[in-house]
Amino acid sequence: YSPDLIAPLREVVAREKFGRERGDDFEVIGTEGAQAGVGYAMLTFVNPGDEVIVTDPGYFHFIPAIHMAGGSPVKINLTRENHYRLDPDEVGRRISLRTKMIVICDPINPFGTVQTKGELVEIAKIAHKHDILVLDDITHNTHQVDPNASQYPMASLFDETDTDHIIST
Repeated sequence: YSPDLIAPLREVVAREKFGRERGDDFEVIGTEGAQAGVGYAMLTFVNPGDEVIVTDPGYFHFIPAIHMAGGSPVKINLTRENHYRLDPDEVGRRISLRTKMIVICDPINPFGTVQTKGELVEIAKIAHKHDILVLDDITHNTHQVDPNASQYPMASLFDETDTDHIIST
């Protein structure tokens, strides 16, 4: 079982990391690391036969966690043409009736590229429209190649996206 954070620490994380207060529509829990957070999210929300959109290449733990939950990865190749980031239009084209989750690793492991705020907002809107969850892995938020790029945890963009479909690790 995953140890949880004490309430005062959960409140600080909510405010400092996500700019929000904990409540009925937003909660912070603690796990023993990002891999556990990814694994628990997959096991909780992905069912056998569900599809999960991921980047290729991507963080090595996503694919095994999808398989462990019985899901199927739908890979989007990161290339020079998409600036080694998830393009919202490309994400939209990969959605099927079986799509349950979109995984965003931001900055993107292994490249260190950072999704733009606009891209994140558009992906969140796509997820909301199709009733799909977004797993936003912000573990490597200091590992970006452009020191001037701004990294935004998707859960902090609640006002712009009006969605509750975001899980952050």
